[in-house]
Amino acid sequence: MSLWQGQTMIYTGRSHAHAHLTALTTALRNRTRKCPCRAQV
Repeated sequence: MSLWQGQTMIYTGRSHAHAHLTALTTALRNRTRKCPCRAQV
């Protein structure tokens, strides 16, 4: 595996992780928004 391929894999992995985190936080916000008992805490 060349250095360029390694850098590309790292970059792709990071962007995928970032997208996953964004989706996760959005889901959590929607869940807390639906549940009023969670919002009070």
